[in-house]
This record gives sequence, C-alpha cells and structure tokens, in this order.
Amino acid sequence: SAAYSDACELLQAYYNGGKTDARISYAVQAVRFDPYFRVLQLYFEDHEKIESIARQMRVDASTVVRNKKRLCLEIYKGLM
Repeated sequence: SAAYSDACELLQAYYNGGKTDARISYAVQAVRFDPYFRVLQLYFEDHEKIESIARQMRVDASTVVRNKKRLCLEIYKGLM
C-alpha cells in the first residue's frame, strides 16, 4: 500500500539521518514497547535482512514481515 511504502521511506530517512524528525520520533516512541519493535531497529538502522532478523528473534520470516508492516502502519497513522 502507499501508506506502507511512505512509512518505510520515512523510517529509512529517520533511522539513517540521525533521528532528528520530532514527529517521527514521537510516533516511533509510541510503539517502542511492542514486542516486535526491535524488528524496526534491526531492519532500518542496522540494515539486517529479514531472514537474519528472524534468526535473531527466533521466529519465522513471515512473522518478521507481518510485524514490520504492522508497526510501520501504526507509526504512519501516528503521523496523521
């Protein structure tokens, strides 16, 4: 979806640009206690691949993909 790709672009810029955007920072902080929050950090900040994240978190790749998408969309909604 457009919202998901927009959210991914925003998070990519946020994590690789020194985390300076206050609006995104606030939206990211709102989901920081989610059990899958680490997926966002590993993917956008550490540039880990989905399979690597799945191994580290001891879940399967589809779980990583599903939760990454869910969190991206939650953050995106938090910006609206």
